[in-house]
Amino acid sequence: MDLCTEDLGAVPASELFSAVEEFLRTDELAADRLEEGYLIDFKREWGEEAVKSIAAFTNTFGGILLVGVSDHGGRAG
Repeated sequence: MDLCTEDLGAVPASELFSAVEEFLRTDELAADRLEEGYLIDFKREWGEEAVKSIAAFTNTFGGILLVGVSDHGGRAG
């Protein structure tokens, strides 16, 4: 599943959860997991910092904000 092009509202929650886990590579060692960068950001919860990330994405090249994902050293937790 392509998280960037799929109609995520039409995807069952269980399939979406699995797709996000696969995208983040959570089954791999922490050093091998997806890392935050110019086009991807992780926020553990919705709040002011998430809004700031969205503003930054809209003022640059766009990006993916995953809320509900913690990070450890910039890698998906």
